[in-house]
Amino acid sequence: ENVLLQPAKVLLLREFRVVCQRWLAHLDPDGAHRDHQLAREHRNVRCITHKAGHELFAQGDALTGDILTEIINQHIQAEYDTDVAFRLAEWGELADRYPLPRTNNQRRYDAFVTVMLKGAGRAGHGPIQTTINIFTNEHTLTWAIRNRFTPGSSDLAHPDTSDRLYLCHTASGAPVNPHDLVTAALIGNIRRVITDTAGRVIDLGRSSRLFTGAARQAVLLTGNQCCWPGCEQRGQHIQIDHLTPVTGPHRDRNTPNRNGGMTNPLNGGPMCGPHNRAKHTNKFTVTRTNTGWHHYRPDNTEIAPRTQT
Repeated sequence: ENVLLQPAKVLLLREFRVVCQRWLAHLDPDGAHRDHQLAREHRNVRCITHKAGHELFAQGDALTGDILTEIINQHIQAEYDTDVAFRLAEWGELADRYPLPRTNNQRRYDAFVTVMLKGAGRAGHGPIQTTINIFTNEHTLTWAIRNRFTPGSSDLAHPDTSDRLYLCHTASGAPVNPHDLVTAALIGNIRRVITDTAGRVIDLGRSSRLFTGAARQAVLLTGNQCCWPGCEQRGQHIQIDHLTPVTGPHRDRNTPNRNGGMTNPLNGGPMCGPHNRAKHTNKFTVTRTNTGWHHYRPDNTEIAPRTQT
C-alpha cells in the first residue's frame, strides 16, 4: 500500500497503470514472462471485409506493439507534414484559417497503408508481388472511364441485357468504386480473362501437369471456396483438383490422356483437402454447368446441389 498509494494520488490513470504493471513484474517476474510468451504465442492478424469497407485487427506482445506503433507514428507525422505543406501552398499566409485536407484518422490509415506498401517490396526472399483481381466487363469499365472524366455523360443499358449488367467487385465479392476501377486500369495491370456462359475461366496462362501459377489462378478466379455442398472452407489453402482425373505421363494441356483429363481451367475445381481426398477415395464425380456445381456418387445419384452464386 505504501508503494502504490502515493502514485495513485498524483498520477493520471494511464501513468498509474504503468506503475502497477512494474510492481507486478517485480513481485512475480515469472508471471510477467509468461504473459509475454502467451502474447507472442497468440499473435494474430485478422482481416474482415463487410460491404464496401474492411477492418484489420492485430494482436501480439507489447514490445513488438511499441515498435509497430513508433513506425506508424513516424509515418503519421510525415502525412501531417504533407497536409500542412499542401494547405500552405493552397492558401499562403491565410493557411491557418483553413482545415487540413485530411482528418487525423484518415492520416493514420493512409500512414498504415504506406507502411504496408513499403514492406511489400522488402521480403526476406525477394519482393512480394501483390495481385488483386477486379471483376468487371467492358461496358462497366467504359461507363466508369467516361463518368470519371465527364460525369453524367453516359449510362449503363437496361439491366435486362445480361452483358450490360453493372459488374465491379473483387474476388471476395467486395464492391469496388468506379473511380477506383479507373485508377486501377490506369496504373495497374489489366488481364483479360475469358469465361464461358457458366462463369468458368476458359484459359489463363501456360500449361502444366499440376494446377500452379496461372492455371491455379484461373480456377480460383471463378471462386476460392470449396465447391462441395455445405463446405465453407476458402482461402490460400484451397486445392485445385482435376475434375476428370489425370493419369499417365504428362501431356499438353489440350491433349487428353487415356482418362481424358487435361490441366486447364475447364477441368479444374477448388476443393478443400478433405473433400479433394474424399473425391478420389469414394470415386465421386464433380461437374460444373450453367446452374452451378454438381456432385455424383458412384451410383450416379446426385448429392444435394449447390447453386452458383
